[in-house]
Amino acid sequence: MREAQYAIELEQRLTKTQILQNYLNIVYFGDGAYGVDAAARRFFGVAPGKLDLAQAALLAGVVQAPDADNPMTGSRAAARTRQLYVLAAMAKSGAITPAQQAAATAERLSFRGVATANGCTEASGGAAGWGFYCDYLRRWWDEQPAFGATVAARDLALRRGGYRVVTALDPRVQAEAARASVAFGG
Repeated sequence: MREAQYAIELEQRLTKTQILQNYLNIVYFGDGAYGVDAAARRFFGVAPGKLDLAQAALLAGVVQAPDADNPMTGSRAAARTRQLYVLAAMAKSGAITPAQQAAATAERLSFRGVATANGCTEASGGAAGWGFYCDYLRRWWDEQPAFGATVAARDLALRRGGYRVVTALDPRVQAEAARASVAFGG
């Protein structure tokens, strides 16, 4: 009953498009990819707006079982089965034509995506970057009960995204300082 009440309240505050957009920004696609942007880049190496129908259908199918149906770490056959199911459902509903379904079904997908940066060293350019600052921020985040009841919940909230973190760090200034340090033998 409580969940039904929350759903009704949410539908009164947001449009269905906004609800779907919010969901797509945080849903887990497997292999460390939270949100459609991370999934498009992880699996196919493109931004979501560059996905074609076959790629988009595969991502839509993976959401149901992101670990088992993940083409990168799970079963490519299972991912393909889910992709075909999504394409058939789209054709049946009239969202795509039978010709579009046939073309997307025939397309051979190439998984050439890159892993999303997951951690301070990767996200900041390695040891020469600003990983120390990122690590400081992450430790600060873990101490803030406003972001979750436990440290694990806070880490999950941070990884899922949707936050805009503003700091005093200027990567350009940091890079210049690193160059100057090397130039002076530091």
